[in-house]
Amino acid sequence: MPLSPDELKQLAPALSPHGIYVEGDDYLLVTTINAAAGVVVTIGGRMVMPTGRPQPFRDRHVANTDRTAATSVIRLGEGWLQEVTAIVSTGTPMLGQTFARVDLVRGDGAGRNVHATLLQGPITAFHRAAWPGSPVQTTLGLPGALRSITGTDPAAGAELAETVPTGARWRFISLRVSLTTDANAANRVPQLIFDDGTNVFAGAAGNFNQTAGATFVYHFVAAGVSHAQSSVSVQVATPANLLIPAGGRIRSSTGGIQVGDNFTAPQYLVEEWLEG
Repeated sequence: MPLSPDELKQLAPALSPHGIYVEGDDYLLVTTINAAAGVVVTIGGRMVMPTGRPQPFRDRHVANTDRTAATSVIRLGEGWLQEVTAIVSTGTPMLGQTFARVDLVRGDGAGRNVHATLLQGPITAFHRAAWPGSPVQTTLGLPGALRSITGTDPAAGAELAETVPTGARWRFISLRVSLTTDANAANRVPQLIFDDGTNVFAGAAGNFNQTAGATFVYHFVAAGVSHAQSSVSVQVATPANLLIPAGGRIRSSTGGIQVGDNFTAPQYLVEEWLEG
């Protein structure tokens, strides 16, 4: 004799011993923080309904591109939630550029109650975060995304100035830039300055004079020692493992700079985390 719906509902915990029972007022709150363009995240999973029938679900979440949190809601209905996964379905972020969290909640707005954080961690088009299975991770708990950035080309007589974006944290690795000096007689000595937006906390300068009418290439590198590789190429050692907070700056300060001196756009390499 077939079982009634109420009898099946009583048996469902045995049919899905690892599930979480949810009702109509419960839902999944999806939150992402992302620094890459065009990222769409797919949230998938499976419910076991009160009848004992498995029911898969799948939803689409569009991430912001400016490291701010984007949220969306997935309504579940009644049954036993068995599994949830998150993966990037559109876009090509590097590991560390897209971070997802899925919470089981009840209620809306400021009054919502978070029952559980099911998954939380970095995702890409290859790396999933899943519940059950994946550890709950912070945005700063893994290696960051390696970024090679072409900076701003300053006007003649102006210094370099690059700012860490809001919501990011950088580890400085290297910076390459050329300086062409005008005909005014003076010795120029470029140095790199690191600050938190106001206060300087580190710097690096080589003891090499660049005279008038010359073009030197400077390599600021977080390794080795400062030395002149040739008459027109200078390597300057910077502090190792130098972390720069959001709003912090990488800028130059050049002793003896003249109005016609001109830096090119810097090319620099950083490791970037999402602050979350």
